[in-house]
Amino acid sequence: MVITRDGTAVAAIVPMEECNELEAAVDELLARKALRTLAEEGDTPRATLVDVLADLFGTSAPEVT
Repeated sequence: MVITRDGTAVAAIVPMEECNELEAAVDELLARKALRTLAEEGDTPRATLVDVLADLFGTSAPEVT
């Protein structure tokens, strides 16, 4: 079943089994992409947790002294 707003599809109702399969497929694709990125970057420095949180919340990372 497709839900529309002003004639545009905005959502779909699917059985939970299909939803779970889609989520598993997305997880697999993201994991493969992460592994490719790690393989390509080698020993390149990674982001810190502070950097990730700053990126998520749109604030600057505090200076560490």
